[in-house]
Amino acid sequence: MEKASGDKAFALGSGWLAGAVAFPTVVRAGQVVLFAVGVGVHRGGLASIAGGVIVGSGAAVAGLACEAVSQAVATETAVRLPWTPKVSLGTLSSSTWEAAVRLLAHPWLSASASDSLALVAEAVQTPVAAHAFSGMAVFLLFGGRFFAVAPSHVCFTGAYAKQWASLPARGASYATTTQKRTLRGLARRAGCHSCGVRRTAHWVADHMPPNAVVQQVEQRQQSTVIRRLLAYVFRPSRQPQRFYPQCRPCSQQQAAVLAKAAVGPWGRSALKLHSVASFLRPRYLWLPVGFVLLPRHPKPG
Repeated sequence: MEKASGDKAFALGSGWLAGAVAFPTVVRAGQVVLFAVGVGVHRGGLASIAGGVIVGSGAAVAGLACEAVSQAVATETAVRLPWTPKVSLGTLSSSTWEAAVRLLAHPWLSASASDSLALVAEAVQTPVAAHAFSGMAVFLLFGGRFFAVAPSHVCFTGAYAKQWASLPARGASYATTTQKRTLRGLARRAGCHSCGVRRTAHWVADHMPPNAVVQQVEQRQQSTVIRRLLAYVFRPSRQPQRFYPQCRPCSQQQAAVLAKAAVGPWGRSALKLHSVASFLRPRYLWLPVGFVLLPRHPKPG
């Protein structure tokens, strides 16, 4: 009995380890794809949609990897897992797929609300959907944000920017010694707002938005007679800025980008992938919550 319990724990532990490695690996691969196509956190809604898809895909792959490895180990050790093994999309019948297409294409053609709820209930119990939705929920529960999965843009507030980890800036003036000391303390908790690294020898108090961008906007306001007249009449206030902690490499990358052009587009040269160490944060911890939604073996009578 004890051996069977140990074998089952080993099978489940091996599966979880496979899922825990697969999830951040898939998310990292998704980030690289977004970097290649030039989609960063500054793209707003597009970054949120892409981030949600990446997190859901990573959670689904992690769940299926966990299920496959656990089942393989369980088969070798002749133990029975608590859930019904399903490692394919074939668990949905053809009629269910047809109903899903009708529901998505023409919601008003669905027979009744109960049919729609039954469809959702059946879909959620498929491995891909169960692992994807539960993984996305855990990601958000641990403080993750879908748009922040995308690479940072060094000329915008980054993926790890937190309002509580910033300080108000007085125009273009550099941070004072006291502000720099405060930001160093905040950086150890929040990390670089661009790449997420928490340990570095030098921290920079980064103006957001950068001074060069604010100056460029102000110059545009004075570029024509009409714009100067409008600026004189309405007297627009200077764009508020804040100091965010930034590591030296990200600061140097920002300086190089702004030296070329103060206002975008900058392309991939302005994007910054997250540091590998940032994947140790709780949001990237995969938990096998999806198995709660899957059908279980009936208890032997």
